[in-house]
Amino acid sequence: MASAAIPVLFPAERIGDSFFGDGALRQLHPLSPALKFGARRLFVVGVSARSADDPALRERRRPGIAQMAGHLLNREFIDNLEADVALAGRFNTLADALDEPGRERTGMRHIDALVVSPSVPFNEIAAAYMREQPSTMRLLFRLIGATPRGAGASFASYLMFDGRFCARLMDLGYQDAMRDRERIAAFLRAGAGDAALSPAPSAP
Repeated sequence: MASAAIPVLFPAERIGDSFFGDGALRQLHPLSPALKFGARRLFVVGVSARSADDPALRERRRPGIAQMAGHLLNREFIDNLEADVALAGRFNTLADALDEPGRERTGMRHIDALVVSPSVPFNEIAAAYMREQPSTMRLLFRLIGATPRGAGASFASYLMFDGRFCARLMDLGYQDAMRDRERIAAFLRAGAGDAALSPAPSAP
């Protein structure tokens, strides 16, 4: 519950003597923790599939509260990951251009990364379930301008814990993974081979 407690939208959850909320708002470099712990291969599951068909842009409408809130949330939860993956690619280019002494001196090394993303934008799926939400949620969506056929569905997707909506997301993830299973399997097999070649840790 704490990892889903988006500040302002949901209350913080108490764990022990402290309160916790979603940490993505302060995680500017999502890949950093794994790299600091020595990871050399990253299997990244994204949650963004950009939609080029934005009704507000097509009809030149003034953006509403819901659309602006959706952009702010996407900035914190999605854009940071995409920017970090792009930055990792540039670092790989630099690491590959260095010789071994140079990599040792700078601490740079090539990081293999496989990024999988949904084939359908989440806001398009959310729009199909907005009318099925409780009356209080539907009222909120109307007040802030989040409509199934307009902008703001992205913001609505952050608030929807509807069973059918979540089941649709899980089914999409499964279908996308099956469609890309050969590439995923090859990446995981290569990682297993690296692990098998790694020296065993010495006994204490």
